[in-house]
Amino acid sequence: MQALVAQAPPHNVLRATPSFSSEFGAAAGGAVAVGGPVAFLVGAETCRGTAAVLLDAVKNRRTCAVRMIAYSMCGRRSRLADVSVSPGAQLPDGQATVLLDVRTSTTAAAP
Repeated sequence: MQALVAQAPPHNVLRATPSFSSEFGAAAGGAVAVGGPVAFLVGAETCRGTAAVLLDAVKNRRTCAVRMIAYSMCGRRSRLADVSVSPGAQLPDGQATVLLDVRTSTTAAAP
């Protein structure tokens, strides 16, 4: 599941795959609000240190991978997720992006 996220704060979701939208949407089957900040992934049970590492990677367009408790937009659904950040494309308007790749137990490949 992937989302293209703006490097500049508040790190808004610019585009998302249907699977990302379905897994992390506002309600069951709801779509991720393109234009909303990616910070919704962080919730009450998310390690603050892990969240800081993730958001620093987004801010600085650097590669990182973390395992964290991730939340849906409504904040009611949480799941263990492997989240990776990598530098994304430079958009025609000059906006720098990062690619967010999220794997949960339902999307991770079996060993």
